[in-house]
Amino acid sequence: MHRSLFNILSGRNTRQGLWGLPLLVALLISLWLTVETTQFATAENLFNLVAQAMPLIIAAIGQLVVVLIGGLDLSVGS
Repeated sequence: MHRSLFNILSGRNTRQGLWGLPLLVALLISLWLTVETTQFATAENLFNLVAQAMPLIIAAIGQLVVVLIGGLDLSVGS
């Protein structure tokens, strides 16, 4: 299925939701900060970002494993 860039960025596809526009804005802000400052795109800053996000990354990996092995049963709630 062929989709235009406008449809992707505007979130016209309901399954994809509105992910395109926020990702584009985050990318543009990252590029702007990289150009304007000398301390944004450094190894130390990237290490700090990963260190701060590590608890969320570990939780997400744990949830991914549960979903992939089929340990998530949504039929219990009905």
